[in-house]
Amino acid sequence: MCLAAAAFAVLCVLVVRAVPYLPEPDDYAYRASVVAMTDGHFFTLSGAQAHALAVRLAPQLGGRRLGPGPGGGPVQWVRLPGGRWISEKDPGYPYLAVAFQALGLIRLAPLLYAALACLGWYAGGRRWLGGSGGAAAAGLYCSSGAAILFAWRDYLPAFTEASLIAAGTAARCGPAAGQGRSPSASPRWVPTCGICQLT
Repeated sequence: MCLAAAAFAVLCVLVVRAVPYLPEPDDYAYRASVVAMTDGHFFTLSGAQAHALAVRLAPQLGGRRLGPGPGGGPVQWVRLPGGRWISEKDPGYPYLAVAFQALGLIRLAPLLYAALACLGWYAGGRRWLGGSGGAAAAGLYCSSGAAILFAWRDYLPAFTEASLIAAGTAARCGPAAGQGRSPSASPRWVPTCGICQLT
């Protein structure tokens, strides 16, 4: 357990120390959705609301702030036939992140879901692979490509989605291992391959 907690603690330190940065248009689009939800707009925005949000969240390049995207709305948002605006992006993640944004803790959102993944990997890996299997699974997840590339991107859902998939997958490994199957009926390489695929 100590090794798994240490791996997660290192990930947390690296993420919290990273400078907030939105490297792609996707990050801006998701941020606009999260901020809109924080303002109480959970589905679509009027033209005026979309323009005001786009101006408020316009990216800064050097010393100047860029204007809103085409049509006056946020980046990667589209205008519907009725004149209202909606994000092009998957609508699920903002619902998972809005509480963190409202509390000013958006940087912790990916880490909370990573903690669920680590707990799942630890419990599932320990039951299936033995004593050190749980720590190895959690450690591999915290040092995975998904963690390194996406954990510090507060508004992008990639790492949160990977964490929820990992937590669910690992939770399924544990019960399968505890059903009294023989080693030949439940080979240990199955969860090991799953861990490697996610890392």
